[in-house]
Amino acid sequence: MPQSADPLEVKLVRNKIVLVDGKEAAQSATIARPGEILEEIATYTNKSKSPIRKLEATLPIPPNTELLVASIKPGNAKASVDGRQFFALPLKRKMKQENGEKGVEIEQLIPLGEYKYLRWYPGELGGEKSVVFSARFKVSNGGTPAVTPDRK
Repeated sequence: MPQSADPLEVKLVRNKIVLVDGKEAAQSATIARPGEILEEIATYTNKSKSPIRKLEATLPIPPNTELLVASIKPGNAKASVDGRQFFALPLKRKMKQENGEKGVEIEQLIPLGEYKYLRWYPGELGGEKSVVFSARFKVSNGGTPAVTPDRK
């Protein structure tokens, strides 16, 4: 069987998490309303026999949602508001605050609704192995996120 040019396959699935008989269940996320929970699951598969080194797994955060930090799996992800720079959670920014005659720089937490991406740094992905990354998000009152079918 010939090898494809890119040995790394990424499959991204979005589910809506609902309660059925008091237990969590995943449903197709064709539409989500404010207050509902979405789960993004990214499966990275190495289709070659050789390891992939320096893997960086990135998960986009759906628009109009807030990250549920405790749901991040594995829990060592970093986050970004711009897709270029990733930092440990919680994200913070420095702000100038007027204080009398001089401005004072303070550190402020960035709201979870401003997070745009999560990234993990698992290092090496062995040949013919897969690894899964996931997180959940609450749909904000600011609007319905762009919900799409499963992406491969």
